Amino acid sequence: MIETSLISSVDGLHNFVNERERCHFSFDFWNTIAFSNPDFKIERETLLNQFCSTKKNITSVISEISINYNKNMMQLNEVVSTEELNFKLYDYIELSLDYRKQVLRKTNELFLEFPPKLNKNFLEIFDYLNSMSKLNTSSILSNTAFVSGETIRKFLDSVNLRFDFYVFSDEVLLAKPSNGIFQLLLEKSMTLHENKIISNDIVHIGDDYEADVFGALNFGINAFLIGHE
Repeated sequence: MIETSLISSVDGLHNFVNERERCHFSFDFWNTIAFSNPDFKIERETLLNQFCSTKKNITSVISEISINYNKNMMQLNEVVSTEELNFKLYDYIELSLDYRKQVLRKTNELFLEFPPKLNKNFLEIFDYLNSMSKLNTSSILSNTAFVSGETIRKFLDSVNLRFDFYVFSDEVLLAKPSNGIFQLLLEKSMTLHENKIISNDIVHIGDDYEADVFGALNFGINAFLIGHE
């Protein structure tokens, strides 16, 4: 059995790269690449209040749904599309069926208008990796909730961040820390490298110990726990 490890420092990442002819780096998105913009949440709540008839606190409803969904996603691998999750929110806040598509479209526009803030620690690591061997590749492997993988890709394009492929939970209906989504990462990485790498040549980088570190190590992929700013 090939040993994998939790890489505990940026120097450890450097050593990992230098020991291999080629390798693949997988990144989580939320709180790894970028942090949510508080202004987006404020604008989203304002938008929802314009169309719903509930007296409930919308921020609290969003938080409750998000916590329960993340719990089910991580513990039971129960994943739904972003549209379905948002429509569940709209049910709770009594948002008319006539306006749901319009509100979801406007919410996605607000996400790009008030974009996430990039993590400086990620940028330093990403810049370093891009300066190394051209044989190295990178991807995103991330759970999603109210914001779709498609919308996140648009944000990444807007800040000129490019990856070789993307695995978002709402698109593949699999979630971290399940083996299924890491198996997909391995298969896509091997295809990208024409089967010239193995699982021990891959590092998944994220901020959550259970989803990112445990998920990767349990499957047989190296892990790196990134720090916040």
